[in-house]
Amino acid sequence: MMSARHDLGLMAGVTDCHLHVIGDGKKFPYSHERAYEPPHAPLEELMAFHETHGVVCAVLVQVSVYGTDNGLLLETLQHDRARFRGVAVTDPYPDDRLLAQLADNGVVGLRLNLMHGGGPDAGEIARYAAVCRDAGFHLQIYVDGLLLPEMAPALRKIDVPIVFDHFGGIPASMGTRNDGPFQTLAEFLSDGAWVKLSAPYRVSSQKSGFRDVVPLARRLLEIAPDRCVWGSDWPHVATAVAINSSELFSLMAEIVEGPTQRNVVFSGNAKRLYGFD
Repeated sequence: MMSARHDLGLMAGVTDCHLHVIGDGKKFPYSHERAYEPPHAPLEELMAFHETHGVVCAVLVQVSVYGTDNGLLLETLQHDRARFRGVAVTDPYPDDRLLAQLADNGVVGLRLNLMHGGGPDAGEIARYAAVCRDAGFHLQIYVDGLLLPEMAPALRKIDVPIVFDHFGGIPASMGTRNDGPFQTLAEFLSDGAWVKLSAPYRVSSQKSGFRDVVPLARRLLEIAPDRCVWGSDWPHVATAVAINSSELFSLMAEIVEGPTQRNVVFSGNAKRLYGFD
């Protein structure tokens, strides 16, 4: 099989905008309220993964099994301040000292995980957005896309950039009809929100290949070509299907066509959103 670097025609500066580093649970214990048992995914394995696939910058996202303890995230960010940025999880009322520590170490956003817990719930959207505004962060949201119409009134009051995880959580089987959840996501994107083209297996109805995501992804690119970013979702936690990273890269090569669009999605957009040089 050809390498992902060749499949995508990736150029220098490619950024993986969604991945996790996970320890063995000793130095940084897992939360007792975690929704799943995580794999051990240390920094060394992450670096090897990116070396294989030609990735040079990365956005480390606080994984839900650590709850609001961002210790491992901060330790990892300190490994390479130029290469890494972070998205953290805090309680709804973090103190200024914590926010300053996060920002000083390369955190640029806070995550609201409404799928696996590990932080504030949907009732804290307004408060969490206020924290992001005061800290100069964006708000990253992982949600079941079917709930977007219900959540829309609260989300429309937010005055910070919104980044939707994993295709906005819209099931690929629903297609891109101009009604319901997809239309809600499309409206947010048209109004300035961002979306991660990451983890197709989380919205696909297929057990492998995940090609039913292609029409959804291409439509998102049509709506907001300058606010779509890519993420590997390594190490693929909390999924029942087997994941082949090379197949995921090949799928992205099919979705994002041509050197100009690839440069925007895999590099340029990420630089603007996350502040990479």
